[in-house]
Amino acid sequence: MLKAVPVLALLATMGAAAQAQSYEQLERWCHDDNATDDQTIQGCSAVITSGRESGEKLARVFYDRGLAWLNKEQLGRAIEDFDEAIRLNPNFADAFSSRGDAYRLSNDPNHAIADYDKATELKPDDASAFKGRGLVFAEQSQYFYAIQEYDQAIKLDPTDPDTFIAQSETGMPPLARMTLRLRTSPRPMSSAPGNRTLSTTKVPTKPYEMARTRGPATPRWMPGNLLAAASAPI
Repeated sequence: MLKAVPVLALLATMGAAAQAQSYEQLERWCHDDNATDDQTIQGCSAVITSGRESGEKLARVFYDRGLAWLNKEQLGRAIEDFDEAIRLNPNFADAFSSRGDAYRLSNDPNHAIADYDKATELKPDDASAFKGRGLVFAEQSQYFYAIQEYDQAIKLDPTDPDTFIAQSETGMPPLARMTLRLRTSPRPMSSAPGNRTLSTTKVPTKPYEMARTRGPATPRWMPGNLLAAASAPI
């Protein structure tokens, strides 16, 4: 009977060790890029339930689970997790960008643009946010702004093939796209004496307001007019 006490204590210790190891595995799944989406969700849920994390670390847990929900096209759940990540860390640029993706896929361009705007404000080199904003504009046939966003995304990350594909699939005809680039890039200075200014084409200000207020309407300077302008002197 006296020997039973150490045995029970050993079993309890082994059980606690096994439980701790199990938690460590779940925590790894939460942050492991090689984990499946289901493993990530299971792992992050365990970390959240445990109450061991707080602040920015907990924000990262909600963010990683949100990405898994996003991959599984569970957009409502993804947005809820990104909401919580942003509540815990209001300067979490990646969470704003990913929530923008979820809103865009939910056909909510206004919220998507707002989140992409915030993401680029917090993280000006966030290529994914520029790409996402370009996708919103392209979906609304606002090709002028879509191409500008894709160009910036490619400049920041020239290794992302998805941006090149999105740019190539933009609905603006190639001739209009070429004309747009010519007309919005700086022109050489005139050789006329005393002329020291660059001639550039003036474009509308506050481009993102159009997505918020006009929806899919095509601005007057969009593809039809650009096609007509292709033959005009540059």
